Amino acid sequence: MVRAKTPGANNSRDRRLQWKCSNSQVEVRRAYKRLKVAFKKATTFTKEEGALTEDTREDAEELLELIAAHHLGHGLVPKYVWPVLDALGGNVGKNARAVPVAEAYEEVWAFVCSSAAVWGELSPNQRRLIEQWRGETAERLAALKRGEQVLEEQEVALEEVPRRLRLAETVLQARTSRLAVVLERCYDNHNHQAVLRTCECLGVQHVMVVKSKYKKDAAISKRVTKANERWLSIHSFNTTRECIDHLRANGFSIWATDLSMHSVCLDSASSSIALPDKIALVMGRETDGVSQEMLEAADLRVYLPIHGFSDSLNMSVASALLIQRVLDMYPALRGAMPDEERRHLRAQWYLSLSTSPAVRDHFLKFVDAPPEPFESQRRVDEHRVGWVMPRNKRKLEETVSDGE
Repeated sequence: MVRAKTPGANNSRDRRLQWKCSNSQVEVRRAYKRLKVAFKKATTFTKEEGALTEDTREDAEELLELIAAHHLGHGLVPKYVWPVLDALGGNVGKNARAVPVAEAYEEVWAFVCSSAAVWGELSPNQRRLIEQWRGETAERLAALKRGEQVLEEQEVALEEVPRRLRLAETVLQARTSRLAVVLERCYDNHNHQAVLRTCECLGVQHVMVVKSKYKKDAAISKRVTKANERWLSIHSFNTTRECIDHLRANGFSIWATDLSMHSVCLDSASSSIALPDKIALVMGRETDGVSQEMLEAADLRVYLPIHGFSDSLNMSVASALLIQRVLDMYPALRGAMPDEERRHLRAQWYLSLSTSPAVRDHFLKFVDAPPEPFESQRRVDEHRVGWVMPRNKRKLEETVSDGE
């Protein structure tokens, strides 16, 4: 049986859908995609007001009308509508930070509660969550309209010395630009991003990346880097020669990792090696290490002592051990950075830490008169509680309540 063509079906994926389901179901799928895109924009935190638009609500109404008009059966509302409502409700506190956005949220909850097509197919627990989110939205909207300072950013702006700036200054005082890390032709994205996190954690500011012709550029995963790459200065090069020329022009001594017999072991006996002005620690490709071109340009070849049957370490692990070893050998590297570069980073970081124009203006006042850094970056024990996603937290609470 040949299905009738659906208007707008211009690609092979839509044609395949026509063979698999009726025309009405195709329309519902398309409406759901539009709604999902609109809600994804709404649940993504931005500094702009009006995260929800009239088009979003029209897409939601169109989807529900299609479901009702075509009598597509029970279960479609939980399948198509609830996931986006759940994502929307879980971000009320993060997104509803302005009156227009909070009002848009309130309209969505009112529409859901008044629509029999939606409300009738939601489970009791889902209805309870909708009512809870609607209450949270109403409280936040009322507070915003009264002019209360419900935003954390506004509270921070009123502090004489914001805590986050003291933390940024603590990190900045330990940053070094005399030790840099070079990733040459790394093609494992997980290793690449893990090294970025390691460099940021250990205080290395500059990372040079020589691109691999065998690997496509991949998006940075926050699961691996914990978004720490935004605090680094990352320099990309298409060829090894470009990287070498950059290092020489900026006065770096090139230390390449190498397991050959021509290398120097970085152990306790290697502390006699004279400290150069700047060190570029080169990590090679996972399979065959540093390129021959980089080895020939190296001022020193180094390796870590190994005492097991394995003759090498994972690249991200080796990077962490080598950076820490070099910093332990030469304590003068820690915090070594020109004042002008430190000031530039301070201004850049303060802008990244601000989340509104008022907070930004307040933070920039501290660029030339930075606050006192903390004695330790470690959080107090009360603040070291593990974070759990709201959805998982609800499941845990439901499991506990069911067990009782």
